[in-house]
Amino acid sequence: MAVGTVPLGDHLEELVRPVGMSEVFPYHVAFSRLHIIHSKQLHHVRRHRHPHYEVMLIRRGKYLATINDQPISLGPGGVAMLKPGDWHEDMCPAPVAFLGLMFFVRPGPDPNMSANIFLPDTPPQAQVLANDTALHAIANRMQSENERGDPFTGALLDALTLEFVCCMARSVPRQWVHPRLLGNQPHLDFSKNLLGFFANNIGANLGLNQMARAMAMSERSLSARCRTGFSCSPTRLFVRFKMERARTLLMQTDRPIKEISRYLGFENPYHFSTVYKRVHGIAPTRDRVSP
Repeated sequence: MAVGTVPLGDHLEELVRPVGMSEVFPYHVAFSRLHIIHSKQLHHVRRHRHPHYEVMLIRRGKYLATINDQPISLGPGGVAMLKPGDWHEDMCPAPVAFLGLMFFVRPGPDPNMSANIFLPDTPPQAQVLANDTALHAIANRMQSENERGDPFTGALLDALTLEFVCCMARSVPRQWVHPRLLGNQPHLDFSKNLLGFFANNIGANLGLNQMARAMAMSERSLSARCRTGFSCSPTRLFVRFKMERARTLLMQTDRPIKEISRYLGFENPYHFSTVYKRVHGIAPTRDRVSP
């Protein structure tokens, strides 16, 4: 069972958001334009500097260019990522076809330059991917969405661009990704491990000592991490986790409240109902009948 997947019955599982995961992406990403290049002759764009991002996604032919005066060569499926401040020149033999995606990442160092999600000294070799089907698939969706052009297109293009940026950052070796994007990683790792432990012990009555041993931490350290990340104690966090599972079971299955109570480790349905109402502000019977 994958971490974050919780069994809810014989025929139902739930993929849940990791406990405590916040909106950690620290920038606003905005789509700018998508160039679609089909050239039957030499494609040459003279040396220029990029204030924002441009990503080349090669479809056909050979893409030859320089990034910061270092030559690169890519075939179909390849991706070349140009970050703010890069010098770039295209020198592609015919025929060649590729997409050029341009986008902004703000706030940057000034209004006319995007923020750098990579380290400034990232080498061109780290900005070139021989084959990345995921990035090509997102760019293809952008092209289709742009052609559709309805009232939702702008928002969807920005959303697709954020997806593109996240996948792009995943594809680059981690040591070249800006620390600001990774600053919350220890908390996310802790959250994922804690969620997995809760999911695997959903029917247990766990004490602080058991949780701390499972997380390979002292009781004091575990309590401090939970207070910092979730503003509550580990035991209270586990109760909240159980009550989220309870709400899903009540609203999406026909399992009796008595059975749900037993499944979640409560001694009797009355105790379960009391805890449920304290957490959700409504009795479980009312949640089940609510439209």
